[in-house]
Amino acid sequence: MFDDTAVRARGPVPLLFAAIDIKDRLCVIVGGGSVADRKARKLVLCGARVTVIAPFITDGLLALQDDGAIAVKKRRYETGDLTGAFMTVIATDDEPVNMRVLKDAAALNILVNAAFSREHGNVIFTAAREMEGFIVSALSRELTPKESLRFLNDLCVNVNTK
Repeated sequence: MFDDTAVRARGPVPLLFAAIDIKDRLCVIVGGGSVADRKARKLVLCGARVTVIAPFITDGLLALQDDGAIAVKKRRYETGDLTGAFMTVIATDDEPVNMRVLKDAAALNILVNAAFSREHGNVIFTAAREMEGFIVSALSRELTPKESLRFLNDLCVNVNTK
């Protein structure tokens, strides 16, 4: 068995950077606020089948539902809602719900983006831009997603001016 003690002693767990094809895969978002809205739009752009589950839903998410881009279940999360999902995004500020979704996802071996805490998930959405045929992505252990996007935009502007 591989002993990872030396690797873990050096600091944070190393991350594997990879692009995942989620076209036509079910992604369940638990939460219906602005974070869920932002994540849903990213998933839809990537071709995922998106279902949002929350008792309260933003107007933006309802508009996506009206356009046929996502499905919405306007109710609280229930065990069983992740059945058949490839990935879940946890975008609530309700800790008991978050913990239940984490437990259910682990039991089903589903990828998890936990918007409330990087440490609880195993998928992090990075800031990304397409530029001259390249997809450039940025992730920081220190910066917020918004700050990472600002950094990436500044980087792309500097590259384009040289």
